[in-house]
Amino acid sequence: MILPSLRALPAGALGLVFIVAGILKAVDPTEFVRQIETYGIVSGSLAVILAYTLLPLEIGLGSALLAGYRARLAAAATVILLLVFMSATAYAWSQGKTEGCGCFGSIASRTPGQVLVEDTGLLGLGILAFLLGVRRSAPARGRGIAVVAAALLVGVVLPLSAYALPLDPLVTELRIGRSVGDLPLREAPVDLGRGAYLVALLDLDAPDSRQVVKRLNAIGGRAGTPAVIAFFGGEVDEKKVFCFNTNPSFEVVAVPRSDLKRLYRKLPRFFQLKDGRVSRIWDGAPPAPEEVL
Repeated sequence: MILPSLRALPAGALGLVFIVAGILKAVDPTEFVRQIETYGIVSGSLAVILAYTLLPLEIGLGSALLAGYRARLAAAATVILLLVFMSATAYAWSQGKTEGCGCFGSIASRTPGQVLVEDTGLLGLGILAFLLGVRRSAPARGRGIAVVAAALLVGVVLPLSAYALPLDPLVTELRIGRSVGDLPLREAPVDLGRGAYLVALLDLDAPDSRQVVKRLNAIGGRAGTPAVIAFFGGEVDEKKVFCFNTNPSFEVVAVPRSDLKRLYRKLPRFFQLKDGRVSRIWDGAPPAPEEVL
């Protein structure tokens, strides 16, 4: 006879994975929408609706599994959801899409093959959770309330308010005191470990690009201010049009998007380097020249 605590292990483990995955996507919902669009199945408003539907669903199922609320039903629904995820990943892979599924937001980047292997393991946990789940004739009302509360707070409220919350130090690799050697900026044409630099992380297609470049040019052209260098996630050819339209007086460097995404939730983002370490960070707009003297 299997002890109740052991019977609940597969459901608890799977529930924890779903909750963590849901939280990591909820803190950067715009990126989750983009990742859904990369599958080539839905786009635009449909991708937004799907993303904001999946978040409370994942959190709700994960909470139900972890709390043992309607465990067999939650396990069955999770298995079905995993099969849908695996089918979508396999389809995208067959169409030449090599970017991972975004199951854990932008924190963990994996290939479609790795995603399918991981999901197969999770599918096994889901089947075990269903087979070992305890049938309850009268589900605990308190657990049900907790599950609904978690789905609403973490799956709905968090993504809607995510960018207003100071979560970047927790969910990105950019933070005060970090060594530049630990940042994915190896494409830099200069040694960022020596001297002072103002680093800009840019979206080249942003409508306010001209104003951002104008302010960065003013910083770079002022005596006593650090040198300016910008990075963007994309291909080298993309910067030709950008430089022609905005005329930056600083170097603009292409970095693989998956690498650069580890440093931000929203663009633009700026940080100062002094002797190879991050000393200050600004979000949304470049600093004033006097702030970097």
